[in-house]
Parts: sequence; structure tokens; C-alpha cells
Amino acid sequence: RIEAALEASGGDGIEIEWLCVSLLVVDGRYASALARPMVAELLAEPSRTSVDALAARVLKLIEDHAGSPHAAKLATWVGIACLHCVVRANFTGPGWDEWAGSEGRAGEWAQATDNDARAALALDGEEVHRKVGAAWALAAARALLPPADGLGALDTSPWAAWWSARAAIVHSRLLSAQSPTLRAVALAGLGKALGALEAEPPSSAGDELRATLLLEECATHALSQSPLELERTYAAALEARSLSFKLSGQMGMRTKFQSQAFAQLCLLARRSHDGGRPLLVWGALPAPPSLLPQQA
Repeated sequence: RIEAALEASGGDGIEIEWLCVSLLVVDGRYASALARPMVAELLAEPSRTSVDALAARVLKLIEDHAGSPHAAKLATWVGIACLHCVVRANFTGPGWDEWAGSEGRAGEWAQATDNDARAALALDGEEVHRKVGAAWALAAARALLPPADGLGALDTSPWAAWWSARAAIVHSRLLSAQSPTLRAVALAGLGKALGALEAEPPSSAGDELRATLLLEECATHALSQSPLELERTYAAALEARSLSFKLSGQMGMRTKFQSQAFAQLCLLARRSHDGGRPLLVWGALPAPPSLLPQQA
């Protein structure tokens, strides 16, 4: 139904393909995104040779479509789908049951892990964990989401730079120790996204997104054990959200059998533009136009 609606819009084939893939990823249907015919052709078989040739296949795809920017966007969204497979396999779940009905390349990339994949992901003398899942999907994600400041970056949007940073952060978390190279890639990508955000008119949505980017930068500093940078970035993230936190020990009863009140640790969150009232906000963060995937 998605493809039929897009075809009715009059777009060309590559435009329809990247829009279909992006919608499937946003809907959490990563197996379906990787099973698209053009995506399967782009990925080929999971192997070191295939990963090394991914950039060349993307360039050929761009050439075959007369330099269309939609081809670069398709590569970015395929990289995002692969990265989500890695996150599900190693951090959040669900397990492999979701992929039981996946045929062809989708299931292979999402599940395959072998010694060649682990070797391809080793960096700065550090190896990936022995039980890492979806290692080939991570290798594909890193190839399709290259460093934002590198010559291999085909999608030069700040939105793609943000996902390049996220791919580097996930890769770093699966190594035996921290990689300076991945830290630099992550900070460069987040820096490019933050720079683009600074050029946007002030808005509450922009403040929310800036805080999110800064908190992801905090995660990078935490992984690399850089406490001074972590503290500075965390303070900037709180300022972006107009938030302040206070820890206090208030007297209270933990159980009905307790006869004496003991101090209990409490966290009080306040936002300056809400009259000092405690407030915690949860939910999706809207993105300013410069960080959203754009059509040509």
C-alpha cells in the first residue's frame, strides 16, 4: 500500500525506493526495509569483500540514476536499518524470532556473525566482543554511514552526520575498549548536527533537539571516560532544556513497620520557564527542517 501510494505521486523509481525504505524504518519494520529488491541488490552477500565494495556500489547507483540525490538518501536509510538491527541484536531485543520469516539478504545481514565480520570491525587494536550479534549489519552500517567529515560521505546532510555519529557510538560500545577513532567520528557527526541546529530560528523544538544531541555527546564522553567534557556538555544540555536538578534527602517512612523517619534521596527537576514548578517531559522530539531528510 505504501509503494502504491508513492507511485501514484508521480516520483521516479529511486525516489519511491528511498521513501518506501524510510517509511518502513520509521515504522520499525527493518527486515522489510532490507528485503526491498533494490536494497538487496545494493547489499549483496554478507562478506568482507561485499562491505568493502558498498561505497562503490552506492556510487554506481548514483551514476545509474544521473546523480540523483535520492540514491545517497537510500544508502543512508539502509545504513540506519542495519544499525537498528545491531541495536536489537545486542541491546534491546527482540530476539531472532522476528526474523524467522525473513528470506534472502534481510535475514542474512541481520543475523550473520563470523570471524571475518569481527575482524572487519576491529579498530585501534581493540576487538569486538565474542558474542556480538549482527556483526555484518554493523559493518554495513559503518560503510553506509561514513564519517561526516570524510571524503566518503555521500549524503552530506547534518541529519546523515547525526546517524554517522550514532553508528560510531554503537560500534564503540561493542569493542573490548574505547577507540579514539570512533570517538572522533562521533564527536564530528554530533558537532555538524549541532552546528546546523544553531543556524535555525530559536524554537522549543530546536531546544529539545539540541538537548538530545548534547546528551548523546555526553554518552560519547562517558564511554571515553572524559569527566570534564562530560560535565561541561551535560550542563549545556540542561541549559538547552531550561532544566535544573536538585538532590535532597527528605524525611519519610519506607515501610508501615518503620517507627523512625529516615532521609530518602529525592530528585527534583525544575524548568525555569515554568515558574519553577517540577516538570518532567517525555515523548518524541520534533526535528527542525535542517535535520530532516529532504527531497530534492
